[in-house]
Amino acid sequence: AVVLFMTLKEPTRMNAPVKKAAGEDDGEEKMSTAESFKIIFGTKKVVVLIVAASIRFMGGYAIAGYLPYMYSAVFDDYETIYAYLNAYVVAFGGFCSSIAGGWVTSKWVVSEPKANYYVPAIGCILGCPFIMICCLSGNFYVSMLCGLFMEYLVAECWFGPYMSALQQSLPPRVRGLGISVMMFSATF
Repeated sequence: AVVLFMTLKEPTRMNAPVKKAAGEDDGEEKMSTAESFKIIFGTKKVVVLIVAASIRFMGGYAIAGYLPYMYSAVFDDYETIYAYLNAYVVAFGGFCSSIAGGWVTSKWVVSEPKANYYVPAIGCILGCPFIMICCLSGNFYVSMLCGLFMEYLVAECWFGPYMSALQQSLPPRVRGLGISVMMFSATF
């Protein structure tokens, strides 16, 4: 990491301001943290996005916290295989869904500017029947593969489009703090 840090230079970015050397004045007025919070919480769209992300994270926490107990109670002979399959479902299903969500949004946003909002909503709605299959199926493999895996495959597409929507809703000077506020709210 040290060698990489010492030898790698950040490429110039199109349409981005040039980074000033230490001590150089960039001509912009400094903004306090309180002013940044006023901008973040003064925008209704940003507040709604932060609340929506918090609710979405709570759903994920409920699934992660509840499912091991459910599988232990309903399919007690499958505890070890549940641990392995769940790891694959979360990693592979979540990865594929994230990639697909970003790809679909990138293509769709050209013709529909609100695609950043639609893709996460559609993914969450499509995930509902699959989580029902996961929780109500009497067959372990149907529950894991047709239920949980498919739920992850369609519902985890939300994060990339969501971050894009949040960044577009905030001025550049407060985007980092805005994302930090969202992550704090979602994990608190």
